[in-house]
Amino acid sequence: RSRVSHQVGVASTGEPKQALIVWAPPYEAVTRRGPWVYVSRSLADRLSDDALAYVIAHEMAHHDLEHFSPIWVSARWMGNQPRLERQADLKALETLLAAGFDGAGALEAMDPAGWGPEPEPPPWPRSLLVQHPPMRERHATLRAALDRLQR
Repeated sequence: RSRVSHQVGVASTGEPKQALIVWAPPYEAVTRRGPWVYVSRSLADRLSDDALAYVIAHEMAHHDLEHFSPIWVSARWMGNQPRLERQADLKALETLLAAGFDGAGALEAMDPAGWGPEPEPPPWPRSLLVQHPPMRERHATLRAALDRLQR
């Protein structure tokens, strides 16, 4: 599935990155500083090429949007991680379409039914513990953005 990674990398606006399919915890994708995006084999095997491209584009978007700069790292610790995830979601959708993949891949990747129940974090300090917005919210935001882009 290196073709998927290559197509997304070409459409990405930042420095080129390479996706690696690795043996990792189930259903996980992550990136850190450097040129790598890591996707667990179990997640990659479960997704279509379009959805896998979206997941890779989402992780690459964190780089393109400079979410690893010192100011953003500080903002993350101040409870802004959900906002950064929303930004990466929308940037990834643009990259997915620019790379020639079907936008429905974003909806497949973020389909709440495919992820199971989301754990409810403790009420305090919720803003420090919540890393990602709820999947149903992300799915709805992507659906609305895709509708706007396809008009």
